[in-house]
Amino acid sequence: MRQRPSDVPKILPAGSVNRVLLVGGKNLTMFQSVGLIFIGICVAGGVGGLIFVTEFGSGGTGHSYAFYLIFFGCVMILWGTVMVANGILGIARRMRDSKQVGH
Repeated sequence: MRQRPSDVPKILPAGSVNRVLLVGGKNLTMFQSVGLIFIGICVAGGVGGLIFVTEFGSGGTGHSYAFYLIFFGCVMILWGTVMVANGILGIARRMRDSKQVGH
């Protein structure tokens, strides 16, 4: 079997996707970081934001009494924001590591 060079960044093993989406990762590739930011924006704006617009933007005829929908929207916005932050931190780590190698 061919051995891979040690300087190639190791992609996270399969099965750890949940860990990346929930808590981020220490050694994300640039592609994974950008993907995490994109997914976070989709979750926060597409799911959480849409729930809030539906609940409060219908001119008083919404379901603002439905606490579980408001809670779910808040959780989706929070989770999406955490994913965006973890993606940005992953890009910052990758750029910092590449600057340190260059010196």
